[in-house]
Amino acid sequence: MATQPAPAPHWADVNAPGNLSLLDERELRRAVMKTWLELESIYNVSWAQVHRAIAAYILPDRGQFDQLQAGNRGNRNDGSILNGCATDACGKLTAAIGIGVASEAREWGGFTTENPLDAEDEGNREYCHATQSIFFAVMAKSNFYSQNRNLLGDLVGFGTGLMFVWPDKETIVRFEHAPIGTYRLGVDAKCRVNVVARRYVMTASQMSQEFGFEKISPGAQRALLNGMPQVSYQVLNVIMPRDIRQPIDEKKSKDPRHPPKQPTTATREPGGLGAINKPWASYWLEVGAGWWGA
Repeated sequence: MATQPAPAPHWADVNAPGNLSLLDERELRRAVMKTWLELESIYNVSWAQVHRAIAAYILPDRGQFDQLQAGNRGNRNDGSILNGCATDACGKLTAAIGIGVASEAREWGGFTTENPLDAEDEGNREYCHATQSIFFAVMAKSNFYSQNRNLLGDLVGFGTGLMFVWPDKETIVRFEHAPIGTYRLGVDAKCRVNVVARRYVMTASQMSQEFGFEKISPGAQRALLNGMPQVSYQVLNVIMPRDIRQPIDEKKSKDPRHPPKQPTTATREPGGLGAINKPWASYWLEVGAGWWGA
């Protein structure tokens, strides 16, 4: 019996100028998928089993280790817990850190100048105080505190956590906690996180709202047109630094045997204008076909 081949990943770069060639798209898809697969293999041989064990025996209501899982299905996962002391201790420590570090009842941080001498100027103090008031007003109207509690729960239990900060037209900023198991991290030579790869589930309706109807795959478009907005799809988001674009050699550029390479969203020109020259790139890929009940 013949089988239908899986559709190619559909991708979109939120900072792309919109004039990439098909070859560039294919190269970027391969590069982004390769980044995920590399980080996935490292995670599976290092921390995956540890995180699964912590979730099973201490924090059964945290983590999503099934890439096709879309949120909490409501199932009880605490069958492996014989003694709840560790679970109770994690909950108390999470609450204590939340109250002590970032409490909703007070301004838990302050703004000042980098140079202590500048902080003595009355105008600088007034500006910092006004900025501080605006900052905490924005935090209060956003979903920071609810998402921060989830982040602290991961930090206490698993020793790591991830929270995205997105721009929002209504609340200025929007915070999104990523459950443990859905993301992979890469670091640079100084052990600073410089690559974030996340694979999770979005519905056709969510993708259309987030990226626009014209940027999602034909399959997701057909699902919306057929009145099936809740069909779910795997989405891969990779955030990585753009490499600095090397200057074009004038001698080689005039040689027809060595035509200059066209700029892509994977490289940037320091100081250049436009989104393509931003130091960081965020790539989104729709992987595979949609399915029901995810």
